[in-house]
Amino acid sequence: QLAQKLPVGTLVVGRVLNLGSGASKPSLSLRMLDVRGGEFDGAISFDALHTGMVVTGSIRRVVDFGVFVRLHGTEKLDALCHSTEVADTKVKDLAGAFKVGDLVKAVVLRTNPEKRQIAISLKPSRLLELGEGDEDEDEDEDE
Repeated sequence: QLAQKLPVGTLVVGRVLNLGSGASKPSLSLRMLDVRGGEFDGAISFDALHTGMVVTGSIRRVVDFGVFVRLHGTEKLDALCHSTEVADTKVKDLAGAFKVGDLVKAVVLRTNPEKRQIAISLKPSRLLELGEGDEDEDEDEDE
C-alpha cells in the first residue's frame, strides 16, 4: 500500500527527529504537522501536545522520582517521565541509566494546562503500541 503511494524515486520532504543509536537509522517525520511547504512549521506549542503524541527530546535532569526531558521542536518545554514510566522493567538506578543530554523518544501521557505540566513515558511497550518502536534495532545487535 505504501509502495503505491510512494514509489521508489519519489521526492519527499521530511524532518529529522533524531539520529538514534546509529547514523544509519535516523528517525524521520513526514507529517504535515512537522513539515509544511518544505520548511519546518515552527515550534510545537504546549496546546498542540496531546495524549498519545510521540515526541523526542534530550534528558535535562535526573532526579530520584524520574527524569526531566526537554522536548525537541517545542517552545522550550520540559516534561517529566516518572520513574515508573522510564522502562518496562523497574530501573533502580536512574542516574546510571540516564545521562544529561541523552536523546530519547517518548509518548505524551497527559498534560495539565493549569500548571503547564507534561507527563511522558519512555516505555518501549508504549511506543510499540503506537507503531513507533525500534524493535528490530536490538535484534540486529544480538546476531
